[in-house]
Amino acid sequence: MSRLNISGRSHRGFTLVELLIVVIILGILAGIVIPSYNNTSTEAAQTAFAHELRIYIDAAVLYEAKEGSVLEDGASGEVPDGFASYINTLDWVQSTPVGGVWDTDSFTDVESALGVHFLTDTPKSDAYMAKIDAIVDDGNLTTGGFQKFEAGRFYFIITRS
Repeated sequence: MSRLNISGRSHRGFTLVELLIVVIILGILAGIVIPSYNNTSTEAAQTAFAHELRIYIDAAVLYEAKEGSVLEDGASGEVPDGFASYINTLDWVQSTPVGGVWDTDSFTDVESALGVHFLTDTPKSDAYMAKIDAIVDDGNLTTGGFQKFEAGRFYFIITRS
């Protein structure tokens, strides 16, 4: 029997079935929203990496113009000699927004390149890094300025040999 309140209307709570329906609906909504959120955070990391890469590329070009020499092939995660006055060194020595560490290197036909080296981190897939390439270059990791040079090594070419 339901209780009457002062206005004369009956007052009852939610049944267990009604509560379960609400919980199921919330679960379905969470199932829709969470993957969308994960995709957004992935895109944010890729965009942040591309932004930081552009900053370092500009600094490397300025370095080469002022110093009259290319950035040296430095140790992964360590600021190359003479480059500290052109960048924020605290940002350089930390992990990049996509993992791995910042690095400068030289390769066959490339005198100076700057990018990410995945040391102990699991390297990002080529498809993942191609999305970054599409932001900063041509979207193809085998052509243009941003390229994959070795497994776990993705660099923007500053100066060709």
